[in-house]
Amino acid sequence: MLAAELPGAWSHLERRDRWPRSFGSLFLPAAAERIGPVCTDHWHSDTMEGTMAPIAEPFPEAIFAFDVNGAPREQIHILFADSVRRTLSPGRFLSELLNREPEPGDGLIQAIDKRTEALLGDLVPSPIDGSPIDRHLARALVGEDMNDPITVDHWSAAYELSQDRIHLRGGAETALPLVADKLLELFQAGEIDTVARPVGGGGAVRLTRDDWEVDDLMPRLALGGLNLASRMDPMAPVDHWIFVNERQLDEAIDRLRAAEREQYEVVIDATAPSDERTPPPASTGRAEAECRAWLANRFEDPATEKTRRAEFKQLALQRVDRLSGRGFDRAWAAVTENPRYAARTKPGP
Repeated sequence: MLAAELPGAWSHLERRDRWPRSFGSLFLPAAAERIGPVCTDHWHSDTMEGTMAPIAEPFPEAIFAFDVNGAPREQIHILFADSVRRTLSPGRFLSELLNREPEPGDGLIQAIDKRTEALLGDLVPSPIDGSPIDRHLARALVGEDMNDPITVDHWSAAYELSQDRIHLRGGAETALPLVADKLLELFQAGEIDTVARPVGGGGAVRLTRDDWEVDDLMPRLALGGLNLASRMDPMAPVDHWIFVNERQLDEAIDRLRAAEREQYEVVIDATAPSDERTPPPASTGRAEAECRAWLANRFEDPATEKTRRAEFKQLALQRVDRLSGRGFDRAWAAVTENPRYAARTKPGP
């Protein structure tokens, strides 16, 4: 569904700050992120990252795996302990616990007593590159911890991580096919021009409507490009990035918004004058989702590093239809929760 079987699929997400650029055009994955919020209410700023989320192994919450005294329930552990360890190994759990910054009300951190803290031990050489790391992580890296006992806190942390993976991957599997189908429809109809530019730079080649006569856009979206000589073979190594005409994309987005508004039924009171007709309901959730995606896209552009929050807000209110000031505030808070964008909370009011 997400073309994850292709070599290098979605690897471009690991180098967002170095996505290829072309004047007046958007890299294909960036185009998907821009149009995503108007294609589905399930689109969020981290939707595309969901393609990289490991497939979660199902197991019950800790409350079902331990009794009221914290003792393991043997049958539950026999069935699911290995899944818990594969999701979050005991050593990696202790290492992350050791390196977490305490937060107000963080019961998990406060629950660690001095005896546990003393057991965290000294730094040891990493088995990978020799750099100093805590001994729990060192054991996890070579799998020495996979038979360690599981505590209630460890099980709870693994369950939370598993649920995050389910949410991320499920969101991608729900939203991305809808976005891919809409982009493919626009490309096949000739409403948006696309070009293929050699990886590393060079003259761009215009892609024709025939080049988009494929059943599924997902492979090209996952790879960010194609092999020009074997453009219908998704397994051929990518030698050209795909770029989308930015102006035409924005015009298509405007048309989609207009079509959405037309789908709402306008309730008219036959006795009321025309200026008192009930307006169509506003899709505030979609507006905020679009704002989140737009902010994340803008944050990736180094040119906006010094842009103040107030400037982003003014631009967003002009750009995103039906976005309110409070809606922007909620979108800003959601996006800046991502550690990648946390620094954006510092400049500006």
